[in-house]
Amino acid sequence: CLKGQYLKDKFFADILKDQSKYTKMFVFENELVYIKTDKNPKVLCIPDIQIGARKIREILINHAHSILAHLGGQKTLAYLRENVWW
Repeated sequence: CLKGQYLKDKFFADILKDQSKYTKMFVFENELVYIKTDKNPKVLCIPDIQIGARKIREILINHAHSILAHLGGQKTLAYLRENVWW
């Protein structure tokens, strides 16, 4: 659901306008944007978009919380930091 959605987010739209300026920090692959981190060369970037009435970031937080069996905010945050970036 992220493919083609980055242009709706001003931050990512500006990056996509001139990808060559950002190749040290980002990876552009299959219509998705990833950020390079110290721990992981490709962490999926999440644009600030809505799916229906909910923000995609809200959906991801709720989904991660459920995957982790409701282990709390700190563990949910740690899980998200390893897997997505916004």
